[in-house]
Amino acid sequence: MVKCPNCGSENLDYSYYCSSCSKELPRAEAGWKGIPAQAPPPVSGQRFCTSCGRTIQFDANVCPYCGHDFRWPTPQAMRPETMSDTMRILLYVLSVLVPLAGIIIGIIFLLKPEPDYKRVGKICLIIGVVVGVIIPLISLIVIFGVILTF
Repeated sequence: MVKCPNCGSENLDYSYYCSSCSKELPRAEAGWKGIPAQAPPPVSGQRFCTSCGRTIQFDANVCPYCGHDFRWPTPQAMRPETMSDTMRILLYVLSVLVPLAGIIIGIIFLLKPEPDYKRVGKICLIIGVVVGVIIPLISLIVIFGVILTF
């Protein structure tokens, strides 16, 4: 076992980084044996590192092999969810063909926290209301206006 000079925690002999404080461990110590060729499969109390794929202790804050810090969210996890252009177009076409579906999709997407979904929901709602309510209402007014003139 290699003792971390920063926090004093015990680490595996082949660790590059301290599993508690993430500081790089000195490799010149007599106990350092290098990384094993293949990491053993995880057993109870172990898991795989999401960065390098090696087996690490379940309660490790930092991977001793690659230094991946599990205490902070990765930038990928913090990125807001976006919608593909194909899905947007499909929802817009659905809103034109079935206005009630556009209104329902619009209300559901407006309730989501992501701004991309809110924008798509707003457009679907507008399309659904225009196609499903306003255009038929104008058509009825025009038809009754034509009938009354005869």
